[in-house]
Amino acid sequence: MNSKQEFHNGAFKSLSGAAVALIRRRIINGEYPPGSKLVIGNIAAELDISPGLVREALSRLVTEGLVTAHEQRGFRASEVSLNELQDITANRQLIETHALRLAIANGDAEWEAGIIAAFHRLTRCPRIDDENQHHSANWSQLHYSFHRSLLMACQSPWMLRFSDLLFDQSERYRRLRFGYELEGIDTPRDVDGEHQAIMDAVLARDADLAADLLSQHYQSTVQRIIKQADNSLFNGETPKPEAQ
Repeated sequence: MNSKQEFHNGAFKSLSGAAVALIRRRIINGEYPPGSKLVIGNIAAELDISPGLVREALSRLVTEGLVTAHEQRGFRASEVSLNELQDITANRQLIETHALRLAIANGDAEWEAGIIAAFHRLTRCPRIDDENQHHSANWSQLHYSFHRSLLMACQSPWMLRFSDLLFDQSERYRRLRFGYELEGIDTPRDVDGEHQAIMDAVLARDADLAADLLSQHYQSTVQRIIKQADNSLFNGETPKPEAQ
């Protein structure tokens, strides 16, 4: 199903919400590359919606950091940088490990069952689409659902909102540089094994181990992306040293 069909098939609660979701996804997927101009008329034609809805959606995505607005140059997909990636990851580690500790302290049997079910669905979905050899959209959604399930019992809606925002930012970088599939740069990565280890520690209520494994999981993706970084994506930027 293409974006235009999704927009008009009633899958979204509102037209404005649909516009935000579809444009967000195109930016995260790299269909609108970093720094590219987002022409309102072109996007409106692609999605068969009004320019006003597109403008509203782009303005909302400015607040998420995925779009930048320039007084004279209109809207553009936000640039990327290694230093920003490291900043995103550091904040994701800080917020999500704290949320995970709260979830482990507060979670019940239903929360545990949700994690197990999300993991089961994730491990049975291929990461690469056989038809086009691109990342599977289904896997990406299930990946989000698994990580979200870990935090659902944290009892902090604001932490979950920040987590969602940081997830989208991280996912954009991962999709731009296939953070999980960079098997040519070092030993192949056992992503399912990493997820299982995190889940096992959570279900064992070992908050320290679970937080450490989650943090390492995110840092591994960053390091693989850095190893693959090139001038075309990051303009030759040298990453900042990791905080000690």
